[in-house]
Amino acid sequence: MSQIHKVIDLKQPLKIFDFTPFQILVMAIGLILGFIAGTQNYGNAKLANIPVGFWIGLFIFSGSMVLSHMAQIKPFVWWKSMIIYKLKLMPVVYMPHPEPANEYLDASLSDSRHKKNDGFLFHEDRIEDEDDF
Repeated sequence: MSQIHKVIDLKQPLKIFDFTPFQILVMAIGLILGFIAGTQNYGNAKLANIPVGFWIGLFIFSGSMVLSHMAQIKPFVWWKSMIIYKLKLMPVVYMPHPEPANEYLDASLSDSRHKKNDGFLFHEDRIEDEDDF
């Protein structure tokens, strides 16, 4: 009769309520910044009969949620490269064909401390005994 063993899959990231700790941190920071921005006094300004501070806090928190999910789908380095490429902030150089690289080493040079014998590389400073295993 076979036995069933509980196995922990280490390839899966730690998730709390289906969010990684980084996502929870980004959303917590967004919630705090949204609350701070939302509670500021913007006078009597209203949008759709709701105070503007509420809308600003809502947009900041919503943006942090989108940012946290964007980081899960693609890493931030990918998003940064995509934005730089789309805005053409970095010069784009296309090579029409591969170019051969320069060879700096002379073929006649060899390392004097090493010698090759029957496919094995031996170091001259090492004393080899037949009894060593």
